[in-house]
Amino acid sequence: MFDWLGLSPTVIQIFGCVMIFLACMMLVFVIVIMVKSLKEIKKEKERASKTSEHKDNLEKIEPKNDTSKEVVVAKVETVAKEETETEAKQEKIVNFYIKKHKNLTAEQKENYTILKNTLLSFENLTNSLTLDGEIFKVKNIIVGALTIKNDTLKLFLKLSKKDLLQMFDSQSTEFKKYQKTPMEFALSGEGELAKAKNCFKNLAEELKLEKIENFETQTYDAFLKKFD
Repeated sequence: MFDWLGLSPTVIQIFGCVMIFLACMMLVFVIVIMVKSLKEIKKEKERASKTSEHKDNLEKIEPKNDTSKEVVVAKVETVAKEETETEAKQEKIVNFYIKKHKNLTAEQKENYTILKNTLLSFENLTNSLTLDGEIFKVKNIIVGALTIKNDTLKLFLKLSKKDLLQMFDSQSTEFKKYQKTPMEFALSGEGELAKAKNCFKNLAEELKLEKIENFETQTYDAFLKKFD
C-alpha cells in the first residue's frame, strides 16, 4: 500500500527506529536534568542546615548585644585607666629626676651638658628616661647610663676592648668584671669628664658609630625641658 509513495518497508522501519532513538535520548536528557536538580536541592538543604547550626552555636557562644556593649565599655575604661596610670608614673619619674638635678653644682651641670652633647652627636644612639636616670642605647642595646647618686652626677659606660686592655691585665678580676659590667665615672671634675669622653669615643669607634653632620649642641635647660 506504500508503493504509491515510493517508500519501501525498509525506509519506514529506519524512520521509526530513528524516532524511537530520539525519544529515548530526550527521556535520558530529562532524567539527567531531574537528577541534577534533586542534587542541587539536597545541597541547598545541607547548606541551609549548616548555616542554621552555625548561627545557633554563635548565639550560644556570643553574649547578647547589651552584654557585648558592657564588655567594650569596660575594656575602654581599663585602657584609659592604664594610660592615666602610665602618664602619672612617667610624670613622677620626671619630677623625681629633675628634682635631683637641682642639687647638682654648676660644674656638674656643665659636665652633664658637655657629656650629653658628646653622646647624642653620634647616629643611631637613643636617649630615654627611667626611674634610675637616663639610658643610652644603640640598636636596643644599653651602652651607657647617666644617674645622680648622693648629689653626684655619674656615668656608667660599657668599655671598649681597647680600653679594657689599656686599663687592666687581660687575666685580672677587673678585666673580667668590666667585660660585662659598665665602668663608673663620677663626673665631678674635668679629669673624669675627659676620661669618660675618651672612653666613649673608643666605644663609638668599636661600634662603628658615625658622627651626625651639622649636629646642633643644646643647653642644659633645653635637655631638661625635653623631659618636662
